[in-house]
Amino acid sequence: MKVSTSGRGHNVVVFDPVNFSVLKYAAFDTYGDSNGDDNLYSYINTIGDGQLVAIATQDEYTQQLTHGDRSEEHTSELQS
Repeated sequence: MKVSTSGRGHNVVVFDPVNFSVLKYAAFDTYGDSNGDDNLYSYINTIGDGQLVAIATQDEYTQQLTHGDRSEEHTSELQS
């Protein structure tokens, strides 16, 4: 089942940890959208504890990442 929008930048899918159903998904253009990193940061903050997350990147995805330290902080939180 394809759930990613296959958008440029970061594609995020959140799964239920029990039955692995897709809870939500979104794409963030962190190349062309000057608000892309803020939108990604806000979205990550909505992910509940214990939920499974898959993040994939497509094309160029670093141009608008101005909050690298925040993104790295929250990415490491998701990994634990």
